[in-house]
Amino acid sequence: MTMVEKIMRRDIVAARGDDSIVKAWRSMVEQGLSGVPVVDANGQLIGIVTEGDLVRRLIPRRTPRWWDLMFRDREALARDYRKAVGMTVADVMTSAPASIEPDASVGAAAALMNAHDISLLPVVEASVLVGVVTRAAVINEAAWGSEPREQAVSDDQLVREMHERMEQEPWLSGRSIHARADHGILELQGLVDSQAERAGVVAMARAIPGCTRVEDHVLVRAEVLGRS
Repeated sequence: MTMVEKIMRRDIVAARGDDSIVKAWRSMVEQGLSGVPVVDANGQLIGIVTEGDLVRRLIPRRTPRWWDLMFRDREALARDYRKAVGMTVADVMTSAPASIEPDASVGAAAALMNAHDISLLPVVEASVLVGVVTRAAVINEAAWGSEPREQAVSDDQLVREMHERMEQEPWLSGRSIHARADHGILELQGLVDSQAERAGVVAMARAIPGCTRVEDHVLVRAEVLGRS
């Protein structure tokens, strides 16, 4: 299992809260990053300023409507105002951002990036910034980035694995899919409720190690009924 420390960038120049927004933007460009971590005087991570934060500043600020005052608290409105007009990194940054430790797995980093919809993940040790992980680095490390090796798998194993995987997925509308295999070729037959389900089942079959090809004979119920 690959650890974050293997793929992280350590040569990072962090921003400070009192830096100007322009300085932070120049730092992003010079370092080729989509954001810059923000640290305090002790090097501890306190925030991150990203391209998204800067893009939001380009959107003309709308004066709050009366319903904003009714359904949003004034503290949130004050934070939005600060982000819209502030001139320092502290004004626009995201405080207490998601972070990860060097000995965490790359898979854990990918999960955090996906959960928070971020492309840059600070790496910390005892709250002190030691680097960052980029989305590109995580993708480059992915196992599917290299050519898959041929695996000798019996046809019975392919069919068994296909049915086990289908049983684990709650989005399948019933279990009416039948699978059979012949020399590594998985043939699928049956009915599903939508094209999305059909595509998902075919993708499931292709992802099984040892499957060399998928013959798709799955039908969508609505289309079958429409023909009759």
